[in-house]
Amino acid sequence: MVNKHKNSLIMLCASLGLCACSTAKVTSGTIPEQGLTVSHLYQHSQQPIQPMKKFQRVSAKQTESAFKALANPEVPIHVFAHVANIGDEQIIKPAYTTRFFLYKQNQYALASELY
Repeated sequence: MVNKHKNSLIMLCASLGLCACSTAKVTSGTIPEQGLTVSHLYQHSQQPIQPMKKFQRVSAKQTESAFKALANPEVPIHVFAHVANIGDEQIIKPAYTTRFFLYKQNQYALASELY
């Protein structure tokens, strides 16, 4: 009985080994054969840089009208007077009101978006 299991194990290992060694031939390499070569890139980098076109200056009012700020609601919080324990000391903290925005950053709509 041990001999049957041993033969089955040997056949299993042999078939796994043969399957692992048989791979499909790779038809296309990982490096593309067509396209720019290193010499083309070098020659292209040696050409003088063309002057940039001048950009039109846009005023802040034009930008604000094109990109509207989306609503970022403020959430007010009122902290009541309390005693804070710092180490062995007790410190009386007065009441205060603070606020924070609901979103971390202000968001702006694109010029083409309607809201």
